[in-house]
Amino acid sequence: IVATLITVSVILGRIIFSLKQVVARKEGTPEPVKRAFLPGIWYCMRNHKKIVAILFIFFSLYGTVKGWYVLAGIGISEGYQPDQPIAFSHKIHAGDNGINCVYCHFGAEKSKTAGIPPAMVCMNCHKGITTGTTTGKTEIAKIYKALDYDPDKGTYGPNPKPIVWTRVHNLPDFAYFNHSQHVKVGQVQCQTCHGPVQEMTVAKQFSQLTMVWCINCHLATPVKVDGNHYYDSLKTYLDKTYPNDTITVAKIGGLECARCHY
Repeated sequence: IVATLITVSVILGRIIFSLKQVVARKEGTPEPVKRAFLPGIWYCMRNHKKIVAILFIFFSLYGTVKGWYVLAGIGISEGYQPDQPIAFSHKIHAGDNGINCVYCHFGAEKSKTAGIPPAMVCMNCHKGITTGTTTGKTEIAKIYKALDYDPDKGTYGPNPKPIVWTRVHNLPDFAYFNHSQHVKVGQVQCQTCHGPVQEMTVAKQFSQLTMVWCINCHLATPVKVDGNHYYDSLKTYLDKTYPNDTITVAKIGGLECARCHY
């Protein structure tokens, strides 16, 4: 668009200059001075200062806004979907076969990180299931190779090699997040943060995972107090302090800076 506008401007400028020459010759007045490109631009700017000022203000504001959004997007990897060394499909495992997320990511209920499942977890099923739904034996064979496993003999060799998965979700080092606090205590569903993983053939980052995204969740998410023994000691206090209000995460300290940036 910019290139087209510049081209049209140059053509119109030449047409106007030619018309001025014709008029000057007809009326016997001095012909307009033909200037080079850059001096011509400078001459035009000096004679149209209001228009230049308006354009300068407009592009300054536009550039500032665009620059702000570019800087605000640094470190946000929403939609990141890297290729993996093995074509593992969450859709087939978590969706079609209904495998619970925490069966593979067992650390989510017990520790800070959900963890990448070790290949031996895969073998709980794939000792017997040797052919994949869509990839045949190709991808499962990669698991066997990593574990130095012989499916014909059912034995493991002495040369296992780790599967180098590419991490999809990665928070900054200065932000503390605990999976067990959210999954076990808060009873937050995996899909709340990770999106419909049961529909993803290739895993991707569904949410922004920014501070404002977390804060908005803490402001809106009600705490599941009833029947949750983790909040037994707080229940009386919360019922008394917020008798008619919804108890959100923010009301039990979910907005304190030290919770995440201790």
